[in-house]
Formats: sequence, C-alpha cells, structure tokens
Amino acid sequence: PDNRWVVTSSEDGTARLWGVKGRKNIVTYRGQSSYPIWDCAFAPLGHFFATASFDRTAALYATDHAYALRVMAGHLASVDCCAFHPGGHLLAT
Repeated sequence: PDNRWVVTSSEDGTARLWGVKGRKNIVTYRGQSSYPIWDCAFAPLGHFFATASFDRTAALYATDHAYALRVMAGHLASVDCCAFHPGGHLLAT
C-alpha cells in the first residue's frame, strides 16, 4: 500500500515480506504447517497482512512481527483467497 513492501505466498508454506527498493527478503513467515499458502493481502494501511492456506486456516500478521498475531481456523476446506475491506476492519476468506 505504501510502495515499500511486497508480500508473497508460496507452496512451501511460507509468506515473505520483500523490500521493494532493495529487492531483498526482509522476513520469512512460516505458516502453522508445511501446507501451501495460496494467497496473501495487505490491509489498506499496510501494517497488517493476511494469508490463506491449504491447511484450512487464515492468519493475520503485522510487518513488525515474525509470527502470526492470530490464526483463524474452522474453515471447512482449503482457504484459497483473502481480501480486506477497503476500511481495513474486515477480512474476507
């Protein structure tokens, strides 16, 4: 959102925060399992981002933490995508 970072998801069960300017991996976030992380999305203000995983969970992260702040379990199938409401207060999976 502020053109400083990009977050990517991977089949290896990680999400990675990249610095746009230096093109370097800043943090590698490990999911709760080794299952693929299918999608990731920044919140509108850019401090938080979410991931969607094959293990039927979604997770909320902050760019200044190296671990999930919250894991949302209870989905009945793989969580294929995630998106924040433009106001940033809701997450759809």
